[in-house]
Amino acid sequence: MNSSQWRIINTTNEISYNQPKLDPLTVWNPNGITFTNSSIIGTLPFALFIDRNNTIYVADRNVNFIRIWINESITPTVTINTNSFSHSSIFVTSNGDMYTGNTITNSFFQIRRWSMSSNESAVIATLNSHSYGIFVDLNNTIYFSIRDQHEVVARSLMNTSNILTIVAGTGCAGDTPDKLARPYGIFVDTNFDLYVADTSNNRIQLFRTGSTNGLTVAGNQSINVTITLNYPTSVIVDGDNYLFIVDNYNHRIVGQGSFGFRCVIGCSGSFGSASNTLDKPTNIAFDSFGNLYVADENNNRIQKFVRLHNSNIVSYNQPIFCANASWDPNGITFADSNTSGLHPWDIFITTNDFVYLSNFNTKKLMIWSNTNPMSTPTISIDFTDAYSIFVTQNNSIYYSSTNRTGQLSSHLTNDTLVMNTCTICVANFIDIQNNFYCSMFWSHQVIRKSLTGDFNSIEIVAGTGFNGSTSYMLNGPVDIFVDTTLDLYIADYNNNRIQFFPQGQLNATTLAGSTSIETTIDLFHPAGVTLDANKYLFIVDFGHNRIVANGPYGFRCIIGCNGTGSAANQLNTPRSMAFDTSGNIFVVDYGNNRTQKFLLASNSCSKHISLFILLERKTI
Repeated sequence: MNSSQWRIINTTNEISYNQPKLDPLTVWNPNGITFTNSSIIGTLPFALFIDRNNTIYVADRNVNFIRIWINESITPTVTINTNSFSHSSIFVTSNGDMYTGNTITNSFFQIRRWSMSSNESAVIATLNSHSYGIFVDLNNTIYFSIRDQHEVVARSLMNTSNILTIVAGTGCAGDTPDKLARPYGIFVDTNFDLYVADTSNNRIQLFRTGSTNGLTVAGNQSINVTITLNYPTSVIVDGDNYLFIVDNYNHRIVGQGSFGFRCVIGCSGSFGSASNTLDKPTNIAFDSFGNLYVADENNNRIQKFVRLHNSNIVSYNQPIFCANASWDPNGITFADSNTSGLHPWDIFITTNDFVYLSNFNTKKLMIWSNTNPMSTPTISIDFTDAYSIFVTQNNSIYYSSTNRTGQLSSHLTNDTLVMNTCTICVANFIDIQNNFYCSMFWSHQVIRKSLTGDFNSIEIVAGTGFNGSTSYMLNGPVDIFVDTTLDLYIADYNNNRIQFFPQGQLNATTLAGSTSIETTIDLFHPAGVTLDANKYLFIVDFGHNRIVANGPYGFRCIIGCNGTGSAANQLNTPRSMAFDTSGNIFVVDYGNNRTQKFLLASNSCSKHISLFILLERKTI
């Protein structure tokens, strides 16, 4: 078959690769799944491509064939024997044309186009060095890096001319804006801007359309603080033009977002062959679901890292409130002792307004499908005990009872052990990286374990195991909250304060109550803490029988500001709180054996502070 019979130029102006839209803190399962290994693809895999139909192409440097998995099939669907040619790069257009960088001899290299249905090919260019990066843009211009010539060249596929145009680099190695040093992977966005993994310069260079001077957007010599790179070999761009980079010598994948750069895969700090480590990765690609595939070269495998969820898709409500938002001081009884029994304990409200209420006295968990006061629970579940509850986005229920934490499936059928403890988890939380947190009141600690990693691996993230009031100690921690940047907030009950532990730190800052450096608010046995969308605190002040909130004007009482009692505008030892989707506040009024709903009365963002709020602040 003559290659011209199957070559059809892309006329649809459609991209052939995946560019998922990702939230700033999207996370992937740190433990990769081996998609394929050396028994199928040979050793030292480098070239990897995934099209928008999730067909996966792998071309190895040490074997003479291209393996193709159609629609993520388990075994290769097509194998193209390329005879004596091994491959260092691959790109597939939307019509199925495959372009590869081939090694013919130690000093003779080519760019070739292949038919998916045969081993027929055509020569696009002849080179004197390896090409580890190929890209075809929407104008049917093919780009390829020439490593030892320190440049990126291009030519149109719309005509028969073999003339190559230098689009980046000068042919001489260097680290000035117009030079490159051993370029590898390349990417051209829909604006025809070119990104180059400038490997030996440990940086990613951006060449705007028509410009021969590059701008360093990551790594060495970048104007803004980005991230340190060590021999980056591949760069791709997501749906918002954020970078994802293979940091080869650091054995990791780094990603960019609105909060800057961070490690997303292989973040243990060392190389290896475990499921959560890499050894000199070379290439990456997204599938249509946002899962990341990595060519893990020295481990002779392709690893698949499953996208877990987006950072913004939390299972609880975090409304946006204006500085002078207010709530009706008179609560409406959502559930009383006839409905939920004596002394209700914990409440959780999902983003579709399902209400979960636990009561360890009645040993029940009740679920409402709406937030209508005094409505009948949709479901009532019997438990041995039912203290704290947390519900994930897929409606799995995590609960704690005496010396045990369990997971109840969304179908309420399978009850799975999450963790055995020597004491009760009085509060649970699951962060955006699928880590489970347990607040241990009597052990004066907060512990954490991964729900996707080693079942027996438990970390202490706050407290020493002894009660105390220093910055690194706790005394009876109760409620916990972990924000989307993985910072930890703790209601330190017996120390009458709210403690803030930045991610990875064991020394806290007091944000409210006793031992705070700045004047905040007096707390007495805080039992609950949550954050709104602006990261302002809402605190259940158990001993003062009220709910207090923080904002740009400081702290103020918002509910239960008229003393202890059982009236509609009073509370008696409130235990926990939650927002619904409308910004109403639900309070578990423990001492009054009821759960109260306080309606959001005003959320005007007027720049003028009401006299009511000013007077209220003076009385706290």
